[in-house]
Amino acid sequence: MSEKEKMLAGELYEGRSPELLARYWTARELLMRLNGPAVTDPGLRAQVLKALLGGIGARSWVESPFMCDYGENIFLGDDVYVGYNCIFQDDNRISIGAGTLIGAGTILSAPVHPIEPDARMVPDGQGGLRYRTQTKPVTIGARCWLGVGVRVLPGVTVGDGCVVGAGSVVTHNLPPMTVCAGVPCRVLREVRPKD
Repeated sequence: MSEKEKMLAGELYEGRSPELLARYWTARELLMRLNGPAVTDPGLRAQVLKALLGGIGARSWVESPFMCDYGENIFLGDDVYVGYNCIFQDDNRISIGAGTLIGAGTILSAPVHPIEPDARMVPDGQGGLRYRTQTKPVTIGARCWLGVGVRVLPGVTVGDGCVVGAGSVVTHNLPPMTVCAGVPCRVLREVRPKD
């Protein structure tokens, strides 16, 4: 099993493998274009996002600056809006459903390190240490709204139609059609139907 396959399977993996480093550097080149010349060129922006992301739906928009680890593990549905200064740590799949709005400065994070120091930092065979990582996917449902500066942790699913208040830290799954907020994030109430 390759390090990339281990990463996507949620097993401990070596993040400095040649295959993963190659994609990391490709993503950095694409991000430089997205956050540079593509800022004022919609055609180039669409081209770069298509090359960077695993999938991007119709009419979806990602503001600059934007950062990610690999890009190819990010999948956006139709009509998704991602605000500026967002960071998607896509060491596993990050899926965002159609019609979802992601507020500026939001972080979606798939990687997680072992708690025990001896499991997290291991000898590299050359007198130094290397870190070990695992991952869990992040899923944001359709027609959600994540406010400014939300943090979504590894393995979390945010249900369809969920609203997450600004600055919240989402540590566990959130049910569909709820309004949630806080550190840690908790359900405040259900989304009320429009009268």
